[in-house]
Amino acid sequence: MDRRLFPADRVDLLLDCETIDGAWALHVQQMAEYGFDRLLYAATRFRTHGLIGDPADLMILSNHHPDVVNGLFGDQHLYLDVPRNDWTGLDAAAFSWRKLSEFVTRNDLTDREQAVRDLYGRHGLWAGYSIRFQSANTRLLGGIGLAAPRDVSHDDVDEIWKTHGPAILRLNKIFHLKAQSLPLAKQGRDILTRRQRQILELVADGNSTPDICATLNLSTATVQKHMRLAREALGVCTTTQAAVKAAALNQLFVMER
Repeated sequence: MDRRLFPADRVDLLLDCETIDGAWALHVQQMAEYGFDRLLYAATRFRTHGLIGDPADLMILSNHHPDVVNGLFGDQHLYLDVPRNDWTGLDAAAFSWRKLSEFVTRNDLTDREQAVRDLYGRHGLWAGYSIRFQSANTRLLGGIGLAAPRDVSHDDVDEIWKTHGPAILRLNKIFHLKAQSLPLAKQGRDILTRRQRQILELVADGNSTPDICATLNLSTATVQKHMRLAREALGVCTTTQAAVKAAALNQLFVMER
């Protein structure tokens, strides 16, 4: 019996990962074994009014060529013009990329749609599946695209999904939940310094600036400097916002390893 139908050991491996990078590397390996060699995961914890909010707050994980990620989520935001752009919906769903076949043959494309078609064509992105993740948190939004190799047809992908779809969907849901439980790092480094985390943790616990100075044995000027740097790192205006956002990004109360 094919063990891929019962991926309990794979689930355990994902659940035991302690970093985003480790969980992502394992997930890429697992999806490749099912026939999907390129993945693009995008999630935000700051969704607003049905949109993704500030693109700078997106968690993007991918083993695609950088041009694909930059094209979709760079200055042009071409992800908005990808066919069947259902990842901003409320309900969980998985859908085939067959719609891309119709998109390829159309002659009435806008300039932005043509840019998407050109980008996908250069990188052989036609056959695959996308998954939109459901969440009880109205600000959390996420989805993942699973691309098959260039020489794999839609029929081949649908056959893979017919056989292994439930296991693939289960593993992706677990990866999404795991990714959202881990501290987010950007460009290989923590968003906040250790001192900034300490101060924001004390703010989150309701401490005033004098309280924080006394607890950490720091001057008011030093505490205020770290608060300012934390606000800048998180892209917010107030220290209270910084504490809320840092908590949403799992940056606070993290066990030292």
